[in-house]
Amino acid sequence: MNDAATKKLTIAQLVREIEDRKGYRINLATAHRWVIKGCRGAKLAAERVGVRYLTTWQDYERFATAVAAGPAVVEPTTPTRKRNRVADAGRILEAAGIRRPEPEPV
Repeated sequence: MNDAATKKLTIAQLVREIEDRKGYRINLATAHRWVIKGCRGAKLAAERVGVRYLTTWQDYERFATAVAAGPAVVEPTTPTRKRNRVADAGRILEAAGIRRPEPEPV
């Protein structure tokens, strides 16, 4: 296996490596978001060491392939679906005794 592909990189180092290898620059916050929240259903694999995240170039390539193959269009949440989810959450909280029922509108 290629030693450069498995070398541990901080997120800042990964950002610089992407710029060197791919020719375009991404923001550091974008790369952190890939680790924390992911993109199109895929997360960048990284391990936390102290306050830093470490990843590898191989992990980035797997992530980029998964994002490219992932869903191109995310179905938007309609107002009705959102209202139903909020109502469901309210019922769950009420059943758990965390939230009191809201008074009915007059």
